[in-house]
Amino acid sequence: MLPVRCLPRWPAVLLAAALGVCPAAASDKPSPPNPPEPPRGSLPAPPSHPGLASGGDSAAPAQVSLTRAAVAGAEAVGFEGGGVTAVVAPGAPLRARILVAATEPVQQVVVRWNVDGVPVGETRIALRAGVQKLTSPPLPTSKPGRYVVDASVQGLPATPPATSYTVTGRTGPDRVERELVAVLAPEEGADRRTADHAGLVLVRSVVLQSTGEVLATYRVPEGTDPEEALRRLKSHPAVRSADHHTLLETSGGAGLRPLQYAPALIQLPAAQRWSTGKGVHVAVVDTSVDPDHPELRGKLGAPVDFTSGPRGPEVHGTAVAGVVVSSLELLGVAPDARVLPLRACAAVRPGGLDSRCRAEDVARAVDHAVRSGARVVNLSLGGPPDANLAWVVRRALEAGVLVVAAAGNGLPERSLPYPAALPGVVAVGATDRLDRRDPTSATGQFLSVVAPGVDVLTTAPNGRYVFVSGTSFAAAHVAGTGALVLSLAPSLAPLAVLTALQRAAVDLGKPGFDPEYGWGRLSACRTLFLVRPSVRCTAP
Repeated sequence: MLPVRCLPRWPAVLLAAALGVCPAAASDKPSPPNPPEPPRGSLPAPPSHPGLASGGDSAAPAQVSLTRAAVAGAEAVGFEGGGVTAVVAPGAPLRARILVAATEPVQQVVVRWNVDGVPVGETRIALRAGVQKLTSPPLPTSKPGRYVVDASVQGLPATPPATSYTVTGRTGPDRVERELVAVLAPEEGADRRTADHAGLVLVRSVVLQSTGEVLATYRVPEGTDPEEALRRLKSHPAVRSADHHTLLETSGGAGLRPLQYAPALIQLPAAQRWSTGKGVHVAVVDTSVDPDHPELRGKLGAPVDFTSGPRGPEVHGTAVAGVVVSSLELLGVAPDARVLPLRACAAVRPGGLDSRCRAEDVARAVDHAVRSGARVVNLSLGGPPDANLAWVVRRALEAGVLVVAAAGNGLPERSLPYPAALPGVVAVGATDRLDRRDPTSATGQFLSVVAPGVDVLTTAPNGRYVFVSGTSFAAAHVAGTGALVLSLAPSLAPLAVLTALQRAAVDLGKPGFDPEYGWGRLSACRTLFLVRPSVRCTAP
C-alpha cells in the first residue's frame, strides 16, 4: 500500500499517480560474438506500467479507510496529455497533473507546484466525491534543460513527490573559454616549462596519483590565438596529450517497488540470488550524492569534491547512486556494493537535474577512483572529445577498472558521445519498459548495449524519490550489473566484462548489432550466467 499520513479534522483525500511521457561522432569498438540464447527459458514479459493505460485516465487510485481523515501520497506528478516524464520543444505548452480521489466532498484542496524547488503556482479547487484531475499552471519551457517537478496537497508532498521533464535544445558551451589542459610527463617543473614554451599562463597543476603524470591547466592570454597556443603546447616533448578545456554535461517500501519496471525486465531478482555486488566499489563521478537518504545511508564511501562550486546534496548524482545501491523502498541493482561519490559536476540550478562538468575535474575524479580501488567507474555524463580525459580513461581501463558511460541524450541539435565512444568503455543507451529506444538516446557504432532509462524511479535529495529519464540512468543500471559480475568473478578484466554484457544482451531492433540498440538490452542474470555457468536464471 502507499503510505498514509493522518491529518486531524480533514476529510479523507487520496492522491493517485498519472504519469508518463509527452510527445515528445563515433568510434569503432570490438565486435563480440552473437548473443547466446537465453539460459534456461526466455525472459519474463515486462510488468504493466504504473501510470495511465494508453488512451485515458484509467489509473485507479489506491484506497484508504473512510474512518480516518488522511492524505495518502500520489505515485507522482504526471503531465497533461502524457504520463511519467515529458520531452517538449522550447516554448511548447506543458502542464503537470495529478489525480485526486475524495471519499466525500471537500470544500477546498490546495495543490502547490514547484519546478527545481521554486514555486510556480498553485491550484485551489473544491472536490466532489470521486476522482478528479487537477492541472498545474503552465510550466517553464523557454530554456533548454531538464527540470524536476513536484507537488504538495494540503501541505503534504506526493509520494514519490517528483518527476522530471526535458526541454530540448543546446544548454551551454562545449568549452571553457581561453583555457587549455594537458597531461605532462612526471618531470619536475614540466608544468612551468610547457607554459613558457607555449606562451601560456599556468593556472594550476595536480599529480595524477594513479600514474604519476601531471594534469596542468593553462590560460591563453588575450591577443593569443587559442588554436596556435594548443599547437605549440602539443609540440613540447613533456606533453602526453593536450586539448581545449572541455565542458561535459550529465546525461534523473513495498509501495514503491511496484512502480519500478526495470528489475523484472533485466532479470535482477534472479541475478541477486547469485550476487549483490558485495565487496565492489563503484565510483559515481557526478554531482554530489545525499549521504542521508535512507536508501543510501551507510552505503557511501568518503565523498571527494573536485569542483569549486557550492556544496550540498544534488539531484543528478543522488539519482544515479540510487539506481545502483537502493535496497529499502526501491530495488537497486547492486545493493551490497559501495558507492564512492566523486563530485566532478555541479548543478546548473539548485534542485534541478541539469549539471555541467569541467573535463579536468572529471579526469581527476577518474584518476582518484583508480587510486582508491574502484572496480567500476560510472560516468553518466558526456560531451565533445577531450584528449586528456581520453588519456585518463585509457589508463583506468589498463588498470583493470570497468568504465561505464552514458551514450548521451541526443537532443535535436547534437548528441554527446564522449567518453562513451572511447574504445573499451561500455556505452549505454536508454530504452523504456517495452524495450523501445528512447528517441533522445544517442545512436552510433560506438554503442555497446541499452538499458532501462525511461521513467526510472530513484532517489532524490532530502529523502525524496523522483521519476527520471535519460541515458544517465541507463548507464547506472549497467554499472550496477558490472558490480554484480565483479563480485562473482573478481579476476575478470574490463574487456571480458564488456564482452559478457554484450553477448548476454537481449537482441532488439535489427538482428545482431545495430546502431540504435547496440548488442541489445541489458540482462543482469544472463550476464552472470556467461561468466559463471552454474548461475540459473529461472526459479529453482
